[in-house]
Amino acid sequence: MAGRSSRRQRREPVRHPIPPGRLTAPPRRETPDPDDPRLPRFESSGMAAALIKCPVEVVPLFAALAVVHQEMSGARPNSCLPVCYQIAAGLGHLGFDIELMAAYAEVTRGGIRHANLGVRGPAVVRPDWTTNGHSVLWAAPFNRLVDPTVVQHPELLRLAHQDQQKGSAPLVIHLDGGRKQLLQGGVGVVRDPFFITYLAQPQHTAAFDPWFGEFREALDYGALGLAHTTLELITAARELRDLRALTPRYPSLGALLTGGKELPPLPAEPPPSWVRLVGEAADRAPTDQRDSVVRGEEAEAG
Repeated sequence: MAGRSSRRQRREPVRHPIPPGRLTAPPRRETPDPDDPRLPRFESSGMAAALIKCPVEVVPLFAALAVVHQEMSGARPNSCLPVCYQIAAGLGHLGFDIELMAAYAEVTRGGIRHANLGVRGPAVVRPDWTTNGHSVLWAAPFNRLVDPTVVQHPELLRLAHQDQQKGSAPLVIHLDGGRKQLLQGGVGVVRDPFFITYLAQPQHTAAFDPWFGEFREALDYGALGLAHTTLELITAARELRDLRALTPRYPSLGALLTGGKELPPLPAEPPPSWVRLVGEAADRAPTDQRDSVVRGEEAEAG
């Protein structure tokens, strides 16, 4: 959460639920510092409020994204790799099969290209563990393409400070045609005033394997912490809306919600690699568009 100390952020992932009363809390306005670019800071993620209004079937996905979005509050807008990995693996603990895949995105305005995220073709993982690639998530159980770290380019970061509720939030794109539609060509979405087009490249995802291999232990620890916090947030949301339909629709999640099974306990101490993973995040400059390391809806379009 926004109020946690930087020392604790270096030790552990988010482990505390968002109280139900904060699900609809307004964002806190602040003036961005051009010499220290960071995401806007807010009292509660706008995506948390979306849990009250979104279709019941996507509540688990939005809950995980709300936790991540909240954790990124006030942080540097950096890397897709650890965020995507932890969301995919965290939701995996809850019984959902989420695919991390390489992608290339172009950001245009009025037909003029302003930026790109990632590269066409295989990405490069450099010796300092940065990369020129970009990753997204295909959430098949929900028929959604998700880019949880779209706000990496300065133009999009400026937009995020103008509209804190939506500008810094993950992009969630509903595709009726599923993965087949995703792989047929570019998928576009409006984040006013920009138009973002995604080209999914699952055939090049393996290029990130060295990076994941280097940080696997820390990423798995963070993913389990995210699973615990996501489950707590879904439980909190049940106090504000009827979520009984989740139990029969998603049996694994239903068993967790009803006490039929439990998540593995989170170790009392993080692995040594967690300190390294989180520590490197604070030292990376976000403006060079290199993927570094982080901890850690607008209205859907499709």
